[in-house]
Amino acid sequence: MHLGTTPEEKVTQTQRLDTVDALRGFALTGVCFVHMMTQYYAGRAPAVMADVASTGLINQILDGAVGALFVGKFYLLFSLLFGLSFFIQMDNAEKKARKFEGLFLWRLMLLFGFGVIHHYFFRGDILTTFAVLGVFLLLFNRLSTKVIVGITALLLLGAGRYIGLLLFDGISPFDTLDIDPSSTKNLAYFEVVKNGGLLDTFTTNRPIKLLETADFQLSVFGRGYITLGLFTLGLCLGRWGVFHKLEEHRALLSRLLKWSFALSILLILTTIGAFSQAPQPIDFGTWYAALCLTLYDLFNLALSLFFSCIFLLVTLKQKSGKLIGIFAPYGRMALSNYMFQAVIGTFIFYGWGLGLMAELPNIVIAPIAICVIVLQLYLSNIWMQHFHFGPLEWLWRSATQRKLCTLRKIRID
Repeated sequence: MHLGTTPEEKVTQTQRLDTVDALRGFALTGVCFVHMMTQYYAGRAPAVMADVASTGLINQILDGAVGALFVGKFYLLFSLLFGLSFFIQMDNAEKKARKFEGLFLWRLMLLFGFGVIHHYFFRGDILTTFAVLGVFLLLFNRLSTKVIVGITALLLLGAGRYIGLLLFDGISPFDTLDIDPSSTKNLAYFEVVKNGGLLDTFTTNRPIKLLETADFQLSVFGRGYITLGLFTLGLCLGRWGVFHKLEEHRALLSRLLKWSFALSILLILTTIGAFSQAPQPIDFGTWYAALCLTLYDLFNLALSLFFSCIFLLVTLKQKSGKLIGIFAPYGRMALSNYMFQAVIGTFIFYGWGLGLMAELPNIVIAPIAICVIVLQLYLSNIWMQHFHFGPLEWLWRSATQRKLCTLRKIRID
């Protein structure tokens, strides 16, 4: 029988959730920066974009740094925290003796709806993918932790990629994936987002195009398999109670910081070496290319772990909790911030807004991206001082519970 929560347990739980929210906010800033630096272009960018963005040595260095340090790293952390959040919700429901599975499925359906709306603006949406893959968390949650660890290891080591390559005998399971930036299809997409109006953007990103998203997730590039592996890893971290008392894991975090840094260096050198030995242009429908992609995924995972350890160690060192205070409100409003980022970003770069796609060098785009992030951090902190939830989080929660939840905080003077 659950006897309730002591004041000490409540403080610990609040600190844990604040840390998770802050880490989610940190991950979201990285996601936003990557999307802004790639000009919210979901696909293989045509040469004209690279010619402008990477012109000159400084812009080329910046382009390489963003690719090596940011692209594909923060999305992984964001995915892991989704699995961890699932555990936290499930754990809270069990403590209150409430049924969880049906409610979580309904939440996923609503999340899919948000993702469809987001997809109209930006076809690189991840919410629909999260919603579909999130169903598997309910299935895996019935398994022992040891079994889940085994499944996680297989997924992160590229098992899904190899099975898909074996079954589909190519890089595109649904035959919609086009990785040639100069193809007629990709150039037509560029023309629409660069010069088209809002209705044109919505039309080219209409929900039927979600099949292309599924194709990318299940292709040899394996984004969907890695995402699911990180969901299950987050579930394991929740079961192990890693975030319950982070202070006790300071030494472990320090060791992981060193090991992840060394592993990142080793893996990036190995990945570069492996890709350099592949016949050019690379045929991604081969087993060798699949192995190269797995090495790259492992590099992304190692570097993502390195960044996470840095962030957590800094928060532990700061007795004032200043860093958590900056990022936690941003993370609590992750859904709102993620979707509003797309509106801001596509307005800046797409034809329905300022139309600046393929017009700016990286050295100009980077400050713009930082300004968007800082603005959202500031507005999130202001918003959360007055409200319990972000605007879309409130809508999501109210729709989940089928009643209007209290949004505004009651001030006690």
